[in-house]
Amino acid sequence: MNDMAKSIDEFLISRGGPFYELQRRLGVLQEEAFRTGRRAAVFVALAWGVPLLLSLFSGKVWGEVAERPFLLDPGAWARFFIAIGAFILTGRYLEEQLRWCLKEFTRAPVLAPSSFEAAAIAVNTSLKRLAGGMHITPAGWWSFLFSVPVLWFLLFRGLWRAGSLSCWGSSPFRSVH
Repeated sequence: MNDMAKSIDEFLISRGGPFYELQRRLGVLQEEAFRTGRRAAVFVALAWGVPLLLSLFSGKVWGEVAERPFLLDPGAWARFFIAIGAFILTGRYLEEQLRWCLKEFTRAPVLAPSSFEAAAIAVNTSLKRLAGGMHITPAGWWSFLFSVPVLWFLLFRGLWRAGSLSCWGSSPFRSVH
């Protein structure tokens, strides 16, 4: 295997950045293993489980629907339990698809072979940058400061990756005849 093919096989678009570093420090991500199930469980526990516990302690976990108790709030379920879990679980698939697209990109006569190294440096450089008497409960603060930013980050990261796939207009699922 030549150096370019080896570099592509080792390429991870999610490597680097604050979210990658957070996962690495939590011990749920290693260089050689995605551990998507474990990572999804950890982030769902942080994004959905912590507000659940905080709601339980403040007595807001159950109640009338009009009071919007945590367990009867479909928004909390959808955003913090389902969406965050789904974004993490689809990460490996998206990485594999992006790696496949990158291989196709290097096979196409778009870049001169002498430009591969400069293009790889450019890609690596770009990957390193990116009232009314109501009060917010501890669960609300946690959601505001942690759960919602994680949700939006994963949403936009997923859209960026999916957009990258569709922009190249190729897919490993299309027949090549």
